Amino acid sequence: MRKDSTARGIQDLGGKKVCTTAGSTAIPHLNAVPSKPVPYILADFTDCLVAFQNGEVDAIATDDAILAGLAAQDPYAKIIGDRFSDEPYGIGSALGHPEFTRFVNGVLDQMRANGNLDAAVQPVADFPGSHPRPLPPPHTGTDPGAGPT
Repeated sequence: MRKDSTARGIQDLGGKKVCTTAGSTAIPHLNAVPSKPVPYILADFTDCLVAFQNGEVDAIATDDAILAGLAAQDPYAKIIGDRFSDEPYGIGSALGHPEFTRFVNGVLDQMRANGNLDAAVQPVADFPGSHPRPLPPPHTGTDPGAGPT
């Protein structure tokens, strides 16, 4: 939202154009909001940022990491409200490459042990409306083809 907006969350955006990208998981969540914000669909989030800056849309809906980047690019933008959907990230690898799974799990284990993983997610967690959750433990199963955490 614009910094001068009085909106405090998605519930305050009834009838307002909220930009997201084609195929985004935000679309069904926007459609389910009782106040009925109007999804405004563009090709990518840089297009949404331009539309926001040009006043074509009132807000942008996406995940915390993308919102943080967009807000950092626009000094007149702010992140408001609580999350209206829960969509955690994951890492996947091809079943035919168990060495990559082991590598990714090893890097994540190392980052957990030295504190770098917590440090990496902290800047996004510090944005208003962001509610970090503890990260799951690494995959410890015996299937070397199982996906990394």
